[in-house]
Amino acid sequence: FMLTLLGIGSYIWLKEKNVNARFYLLGWVWVMIGVVNYFLTVNGIVPYNFISRHSPLFGVGIETIMFSLALADRINTLRREQEIAHSENLRLVSEQNQYLEKEIQKRTIDLTHTKDELIKSNAFNIAIIDSLSEHIAVLDSNGTITAVNAAWKRFAIENGGGNQDYVGIS
Repeated sequence: FMLTLLGIGSYIWLKEKNVNARFYLLGWVWVMIGVVNYFLTVNGIVPYNFISRHSPLFGVGIETIMFSLALADRINTLRREQEIAHSENLRLVSEQNQYLEKEIQKRTIDLTHTKDELIKSNAFNIAIIDSLSEHIAVLDSNGTITAVNAAWKRFAIENGGGNQDYVGIS
């Protein structure tokens, strides 16, 4: 089982270039060394002492340290990736804001030109209507007065209508 873990860890570290795998691989190597040293001690090949008797525990302790380092490295990697992604998002938002500001400026200029043209056109239309001697009132589809010419206003004043604006009256 341990050899399988060592093989998988080596493959991931060397072939897939996963840097976190080195910590896991080194952790399992220390456990393996501890277990092998313990079996050698039990079989009388290695002299019996405190270190050889407790070598599996030392191996597991070093493995725990290595796994902790792997976790810390992964957390730091994720933080760096998150900072990079955040920076990229801020850059994109800034670019979009600049683009939208330019579009707003363009549309504001276009609307200002359109408004100026409408004011000129309305003044021209009023001047044309006022130049006519007939009494003219312009009505909308509901029958409400939207404009009257100067002749209409004079007629209203001459006939007791007063000097009021008749626009909006139906």
